Amino acid sequence: MERLSLSEANPTSFVFDVPVEEVERGATEAFSRDHQYAEPIFPESKTTASGIGFSNTFKMETRESALFSGQLLKQAGNEHDLYLHNFGDAIWPSPVYRGNGEGLPYFAAFHLHVTPVGEGKSRVEVKALETEIVNGERWGIGPCGPGYGWRSQKVEPTTVEEYTILRYLGKALGKQDMPEVVIPAVTPR
Repeated sequence: MERLSLSEANPTSFVFDVPVEEVERGATEAFSRDHQYAEPIFPESKTTASGIGFSNTFKMETRESALFSGQLLKQAGNEHDLYLHNFGDAIWPSPVYRGNGEGLPYFAAFHLHVTPVGEGKSRVEVKALETEIVNGERWGIGPCGPGYGWRSQKVEPTTVEEYTILRYLGKALGKQDMPEVVIPAVTPR
């Protein structure tokens, strides 16, 4: 596995000129299944050679609908927060973590921490959770007996996915001039 460097880290938080309630309404619309099918957050990706498929459509949880987020959204200070997950599927081929000349399948869930920061303004911070990649296969004994299984590896968040989600939400909130996502330059071998 190779970790490519970013020329600069992407922001993982942003202050929007809208109140918290409008962030919640915009997020509910932006992260709805229909909206994500029409405009995916991450580019559509094909299945890898080892058969790993990608699911870049997320389920959004709020404090009222918390299930997969456990107690995270119930904690004090997280009243307006959101949790995005895709039931543990790979999101996309990572532009940062690479192997055999291609992006490795990247897995993560996301915590969006929403706080008011003044009259009519809200700060949204996106934190990637449970980040890992699949780096090949290994032989072993699994729940169905002997065979090959994925070689999963925990990795550090990259800021690429976090900012991609921030920009997606920003677009839904009418913020059209957010800078582009910084991704690593890939040099051919």
